[in-house]
Amino acid sequence: MSMLKSQTPSSPSPNEGGGLGGRIQRWYREVWAELKKVVKPTPQETTRMTVAVLGIILTFSIWIAILDAILTVITQNLESRFQR
Repeated sequence: MSMLKSQTPSSPSPNEGGGLGGRIQRWYREVWAELKKVVKPTPQETTRMTVAVLGIILTFSIWIAILDAILTVITQNLESRFQR
């Protein structure tokens, strides 16, 4: 885990001890601190990201459909040549 210069490793408080319970408490405290840093996207950002994802899905769907059509034609031509 890399730390910034401003961060210092937190040492267990005296009531935590070094056992499993203390480590679990420290873990929950660190997780909670990280969750406080989370920034929710604005509605505009959410819309923009959704449109981008849908655009990528549409692009790949069209690409796969074209590739499927080409491979279908090739396969049918090969089948007709070998069935004679």
